[in-house]
Amino acid sequence: GANETETQTHDFSAFYTMYLASEVPFSIVVGPQHYSVKQSPLATRSGWTPAVAASIGWHGDYASYALSYSQSVTGAGGLLGAYYPKTAAAALRWQVSPMWSAGVSGEYANNHSVNSNLLSNIQNGHTIDGSVMVERTLGAQLGISFQYDHLHASYSGIPSFANNPDSNRGSVSVWWQFTRPFGR
Repeated sequence: GANETETQTHDFSAFYTMYLASEVPFSIVVGPQHYSVKQSPLATRSGWTPAVAASIGWHGDYASYALSYSQSVTGAGGLLGAYYPKTAAAALRWQVSPMWSAGVSGEYANNHSVNSNLLSNIQNGHTIDGSVMVERTLGAQLGISFQYDHLHASYSGIPSFANNPDSNRGSVSVWWQFTRPFGR
């Protein structure tokens, strides 16, 4: 049909982790990526690009953080065609008390179409999102989480985003943790 897109990717990657300190792992995945995009009614486009992902984190007794960066061709996630997003993210989490924890996170993604046609290029843009979270344990295995997310999307060539670039979402989750020791 019209405006159908199929994206296939094939990666060959090397993975390496090193500890900058006993609580600070740094990991990197890097390698070539081949992509093939069929976007009707356009001709198939394929090529090679570097795929990279890197992360660093720290986990202490009462707090943790994580930073990450990635870039690789992917299906558009709601946009037409395939894109080459470059994404950076950060997250912080605190154990406020034995029963309460809180966290914040944010992400920036810069998306560029892998197709060189005018239709896809007008969809180039970026997103910025942030979240705040509060969690309360209600017992050894039960808890409840409250989260608020805000997303800002900047795609001047897409009228729905250009006219309404912001999105807000709140959620409440009740969770039950199943634990069982290995080997028993």
